Amino acid sequence: MRFTNGCTAAAMSAAMAVLTIGSVQNVGAQEAGAALEEVTVSATRRTETNLQVTPISVSAITAGDLERTAAKDISAMALQVPGFSASRITAFNAASFAMRGVGLTDIIVYQDSPVGVQYDDFVMPSVQTQLLDTFDVASAEVLRGPQGTTFGKNTTGGAVNIRSKRPNMDTAGGELRISAGKFGEQQYQAAVDMPVAPGVFSMRAVGSYIKSDGYYKLGATYGPISSFNTNPALGATTGAASLFTIPGITGTSGRGTGESAGGQDVFSGRLKAQWNASENLTALLQFEVMKDRSDAVPSFNDTPVGAPYLWNFLGFTRPTGDPLNNMASTNRNDSLLEMGKGQKIDVEGAYLNLDWKLGNYTLYSVSGYRKQDEHLPNTYTGAAPVNAMTGAPLSLFDATRDTTRITTQQELRIASNLDGAFNFVGGGFYQRNDAKFCVVQLLGFVDLIQNWGAAGLPQQLLNNLPQVLCNEQKSDSLAGFIDGDFKINEKFTIGAGIRYTQDEKEWTGRTQTGFSAIDPMNPNLSASNFTDPLQAGNWALYPGAPFNAATCTASFATANSVYTCAPVLGVARTLNFSNLKTKWSEPSWRVTGSWQINDAAFAYLTVSEGYKAGGYNDQTGTSGILVPELTRPVNPEFARNYELGFKTEWMDKRIRFNPTIFYTKYSDAQRAANVITVKQGAQFQETVFYNAAEVTSKGIEVELQAAVTDHFQVRVAASKLDAKYDSFILNQPAITAADGSQIIALNQNLSGLPVPRSPKFSASLTAIYNWDLSDSSKLQLTGEFYHEDANLFYISAAGRAYDAYLDAKDLINLSLGWTSANGQWSARLYGKNLSDERYRVASQSVATLWTHSQFGEPRNYGLQLGYKFGGGK
Repeated sequence: MRFTNGCTAAAMSAAMAVLTIGSVQNVGAQEAGAALEEVTVSATRRTETNLQVTPISVSAITAGDLERTAAKDISAMALQVPGFSASRITAFNAASFAMRGVGLTDIIVYQDSPVGVQYDDFVMPSVQTQLLDTFDVASAEVLRGPQGTTFGKNTTGGAVNIRSKRPNMDTAGGELRISAGKFGEQQYQAAVDMPVAPGVFSMRAVGSYIKSDGYYKLGATYGPISSFNTNPALGATTGAASLFTIPGITGTSGRGTGESAGGQDVFSGRLKAQWNASENLTALLQFEVMKDRSDAVPSFNDTPVGAPYLWNFLGFTRPTGDPLNNMASTNRNDSLLEMGKGQKIDVEGAYLNLDWKLGNYTLYSVSGYRKQDEHLPNTYTGAAPVNAMTGAPLSLFDATRDTTRITTQQELRIASNLDGAFNFVGGGFYQRNDAKFCVVQLLGFVDLIQNWGAAGLPQQLLNNLPQVLCNEQKSDSLAGFIDGDFKINEKFTIGAGIRYTQDEKEWTGRTQTGFSAIDPMNPNLSASNFTDPLQAGNWALYPGAPFNAATCTASFATANSVYTCAPVLGVARTLNFSNLKTKWSEPSWRVTGSWQINDAAFAYLTVSEGYKAGGYNDQTGTSGILVPELTRPVNPEFARNYELGFKTEWMDKRIRFNPTIFYTKYSDAQRAANVITVKQGAQFQETVFYNAAEVTSKGIEVELQAAVTDHFQVRVAASKLDAKYDSFILNQPAITAADGSQIIALNQNLSGLPVPRSPKFSASLTAIYNWDLSDSSKLQLTGEFYHEDANLFYISAAGRAYDAYLDAKDLINLSLGWTSANGQWSARLYGKNLSDERYRVASQSVATLWTHSQFGEPRNYGLQLGYKFGGGK
């Protein structure tokens, strides 16, 4: 669905020309009168190598590239890298990075992303904080395809490796940058270098703060609201006999407040200390802090009109008009939500990088500790009605996801720099990732289909009775790897690598239930007794054991216990699992051959196999049923990749053209599906992960860069992708638990469907023109056009006609930058999405209940001023 037509015929012609010509790699600012700059990358993890003779599908991004486009976070790199797509996880300010048809579309806490992000070689464990600020980025490398034989953690899709700016070892100095833009956006950034002992010890302090009002408006409409009884236990029959009225709700209509929403409020900072202990030994110590108090992400009710979704029957139809003005959030603060106060993310980290040259070898050590606490409240439904009599919000499905995560990492690797034909890198990697998770939910929509009043209960029972689900996972990943190349002669080189990984994960959790059920000694417990949802995950204080022994029976041994309690209206059963543990041990590998055809042409052929660990699901227990069919972990995912690449330069290195052809086969691909459950007469859903998919992804990626004149440069990046499910069969049999709860049979054949996050065609065209002004200052004009085809985001339980898609988008960006003659002062005017496109960046179908979406930023413009001093120039 498109709300504006920003794609002109000329733009479409340019996009098709991109596919014909090839793709451009952004390699840094172009000096007038020179050939294209040589680009070096560290993708082999041995020595810096020329991009044009590196047998890896890698793209390089410089700090200048990010500055030129006024990029706020690393998702902007997707406009410059073929096959790399950046969106958001629905309802969160979290990264949904995808490469070659694989990427996450869920916020699942315990699942590894198929596209890894590493910052100074530390693996970022959470998609919630992968949208890194670009101010302190020195360079970035985007590696496409399975990774793992040379560094870091296994991935099946690719990796984004970020290098931050190191302290200036010789000269004190720094940089200040201030930006102001539309929607009240203000950004303040500063970096200061402080050499304590020049050449030996220096420090660098970096800080960034961004504040904005947000480009959304809470103007969603709703109603007239219907209420009808679906529970036979509460008197439901057929026809009018099952209709009932909730005073102040049934039959009412309304509209949101119209206030701005979705604003940012984020501070991030780093303190760095570099010690050059000798000519051969360098140590870099970093301390990180981040505080995010941005608005809770509002949602748009994107439920297809007339579709068989509950929302349409209840009167919550999709609003008409500009979706940006029809978002919704209850901003509810009670029941531990604190939604009106926004999200809360706190990060603290400490990292140590050591580089030690030992003759013809270099030893690298990467040590790190990172603690991340999250409070992420949201109105997921895109509808925020209120009780017309009391003014109190009706939380159809309000929730907060709270997580505390501690990640520790140690990597050691040794790389050779021998004079002979053979060189290698080898080492070991260990990461411990422990996370505790609790979700608190208010399920007010259930009140509209359950006549609680017939049982003498409050008619808005679950709107005011929060449910809590808690679990935790301890994850250990240990790997050893070696990767080497042998130069047969001046033209031919062969290479191979292998990695052996052992992953172990342990899950402990409890089903979703009311607070009154988690303490056997305190049946009157409520949300008001807690200050933090994670307190409910204290198993010693709140074991969730039966609070009434007369109505509950233990069906398993105490050490691994399951308690089944007689159902009580409004209070879910309590079941408690512990000591669920699984271990996987798997190899991954690569074999490469390369050919230096001549001084201007290079080719390589690679066959590799990637691996992504299995794991448990933070949604287990949402339905209130813990049975092996729902508690079993998802198994590892594998990717076999075949890749042929060419890297060429023409016309005295004024044209660089690098095409890549790939074919990837994914087996046991990890995919999510919604299972429908019935308990106490009401339907619920639970997200379950399956190894249900065989996927083929194939395509061509091209990069082109041309110095058309001494002052004019053109860059193109394009990808043609064909990704589909060869086999995706979900066959979950119907199950009836001992207390009568049921899992409805899930029988779907999704074979042949396109794969989520796999646009068939995407391309960017960048034009850069430089002027040298009469006063020796410089002017630079940059224009960007980016096109991405519509692509599947989420598969709907209601059928293929209702699958959630991201729109095709055509974005036009302009930037005009000025730099003073001495490089001290700078100014930049920028405009983004100048055609004012409306396009989804995330969209999710929730069983057969509703669909909700978020949208990309509309037309935006701003001014950025910069000042550099001392060694910062």
